[in-house]
Amino acid sequence: MSPTTTTLRQCEIPGGPQSVVVRHYSLAAVAEMEVDFRAALPSEGPYAIGVSVELAPVGLCVIQTMSLALRDHVFCLSLQQPPSPVQSRALQKLFSNILYLAGFELSYTIVLLAHTLDSDVSGYDLSTLTISAKPRDLTTPGDFLNRMNPSVTARLVNERWDGVTRIRDPDSLGMPDPNYALRAWFTAIAANLALSELRLGQHLSTKFVDKPMLRCFVDLATRAIRIDMLKPRIMENDFDQVQRTPDGSLTVENARFKTRIRASHQTRLEVHLANGDIVGARIRGANGRHSSAVAERAFREGISRIRVIGREERTNAQQAQYRFLLFSLTNARDVPLFVNVVWFPENTEAAECDEEIDLSCDHASRILVKLNHSQSNVVAAMASTAPRDSLVIAHGPPGTGKTTTIAAAASIWVNRRLPCWIVAQSNVGVKNIAEKLFKEKVAFKLIVSKDFLFEWYESNSTSRKPSVPTLI
Repeated sequence: MSPTTTTLRQCEIPGGPQSVVVRHYSLAAVAEMEVDFRAALPSEGPYAIGVSVELAPVGLCVIQTMSLALRDHVFCLSLQQPPSPVQSRALQKLFSNILYLAGFELSYTIVLLAHTLDSDVSGYDLSTLTISAKPRDLTTPGDFLNRMNPSVTARLVNERWDGVTRIRDPDSLGMPDPNYALRAWFTAIAANLALSELRLGQHLSTKFVDKPMLRCFVDLATRAIRIDMLKPRIMENDFDQVQRTPDGSLTVENARFKTRIRASHQTRLEVHLANGDIVGARIRGANGRHSSAVAERAFREGISRIRVIGREERTNAQQAQYRFLLFSLTNARDVPLFVNVVWFPENTEAAECDEEIDLSCDHASRILVKLNHSQSNVVAAMASTAPRDSLVIAHGPPGTGKTTTIAAAASIWVNRRLPCWIVAQSNVGVKNIAEKLFKEKVAFKLIVSKDFLFEWYESNSTSRKPSVPTLI
């Protein structure tokens, strides 16, 4: 069956190709795609190939669509089912023709490709090739292209990348609607602009990970991508009032701290005026419930609506997760002990046992008597120094006493003058355990961000103030 063709056009990258023909192949025609792809490769190198994958919603196959692109050709393969051994060999042959495979957030992409192809995949991650404004941030396609070509407007590229330009209906929920062929094409344009830097960049490969680890990483990548795709790119802002200055500066008093407009170089504001006009604004920062922005022009009309456009930066936890995956695809021989304990216990050597904590002493007995049987078992495991208890996972629905159990174990450790750090991914988790420790009269210090205090005050009535010692 001959491939179908469509045409992509772009105006976001000045100096780049303005259009490209996209060839669409079914899995049954993968051998034909391999021949056509090889024929389209430049006769002289070096050159880079951009790659992008779309996840399958459900089913046996993880990838639904794979796109490979040069500056002037895009090839899309539809995978409705896992490839047969013959089809896998054709795909492996296709990838063997690629010297420089490039992608944004490529760590996710190559583990999915390696799983689908049943073969190792290597490439270069453009997200980490250049140093962004914040050292730990991943570079967006727009920022990358802007660094290579200052005439590129990063915001326009990022919005086209996420499909925001296709969801501009005023009543849209703002869910991303990306074109994956366009993502591969933009990646190819970016990679070939930075070919000299690419060749000196960090080379990623799935050859550094074994099969169990790869399966784990496929789950990690799949969940991370799905979570990102569930985040809206257009968000309504609930505000109380907006103060304006003649030069176009805006101060937005958000209705709630938790849903405030956050500082971000990837997002912008759409300010809808009472007369129907829309004015854009650049977000500058946030302090408590107040966010500051600069409008594209001054205006006198009243404001009826504010929308946040674009994708917010990844959280610290998401950044750390991606960096670990990146590290593993560079050299997995030195996987951190904690990661081995959590995901690969068979790779963990038994540690020497320290002295066991005596749970029959007066203090521990007074703590344990307040707990039910399952809670007591968890505390005993947490207090144990046996290698099999180096990681203890306590899970249960709300109200089953997980926070109570953690506080009980902490009380026993503190009484024995043993070091104890309690960390949580969210401010809510920190607040809950802090209140429990304070109630149980367990001495502790609280290390939090400024945002924590705003959120704490907001979650309580105005008459209540945090009654916990705080260190910022």
